Amino acid sequence: MTDDQQRARELFRKHGGNPDHENTVVRAALAAITAALRAAPEGFVMVPGHYAENAWYAARVLEASNCAIDRHNALAMIELARVLAARPQGVKDDN
Repeated sequence: MTDDQQRARELFRKHGGNPDHENTVVRAALAAITAALRAAPEGFVMVPGHYAENAWYAARVLEASNCAIDRHNALAMIELARVLAARPQGVKDDN
């Protein structure tokens, strides 16, 4: 595991995520965070705010589903929304 991958796992955990969940959403989130850490300077807002809003909406839709698999995946989507919503204080994004 590289330093960036370890840092991505720490950030994910710090903001309410569980990087030990083995599912597609968590793996995709960790890959995205790792790529962003490699590309962005320190303190840079990596994700525009509307992505977090969309993830929260998707999580609520999954939670309300009659399908057990959807409800199970809602937990990972909530974790993804928490990570997307986390942003450094005092950094303005261009929405």
